[in-house]
Amino acid sequence: MNIISALLRALFSGVARLPTVLRWTASAIASVLGRRIPQLLWVRRRIALSDAASITLEEARLCRSILADAAERLGPEKSPDAVLDYIATYIAEHSNIWGKQQSSTQIERIGPMQSKKGALSDAGSMLGFRNHTVFTDLQIDGADLQRVLREMREGPKTEPRT
Repeated sequence: MNIISALLRALFSGVARLPTVLRWTASAIASVLGRRIPQLLWVRRRIALSDAASITLEEARLCRSILADAAERLGPEKSPDAVLDYIATYIAEHSNIWGKQQSSTQIERIGPMQSKKGALSDAGSMLGFRNHTVFTDLQIDGADLQRVLREMREGPKTEPRT
């Protein structure tokens, strides 16, 4: 395990300078091994909305936020992807997200008002609208994610289950 930890440290120490594909690879390796990208590296950089939803769900469970309880109980489905879609919808309603239309290579901003008109799917990686417009490669700024996490930590809590 020491070799893997050293590899992850090496990847994370220079992750801001790595190309996007390698950053994604480093994130994937970290999530498989139960680690996540240090918060210091979120600033002035975008991370995938699906990763942000996973991080937010973990934090919501740790601080007993009502968001985690609502996602797991009130969602239309109980699958892990549906829970992450619920969390990603919460994030999209409280911050700007970025994505590209399916037939485009240009990443564009999707505001909270616009994202409310669509439906997130595939664990928060796709945003579809009624007019058949689909955004993929959804991302959120690290600073926005930190703000959402802070607001969630300060929000209502659930009562401990007995």
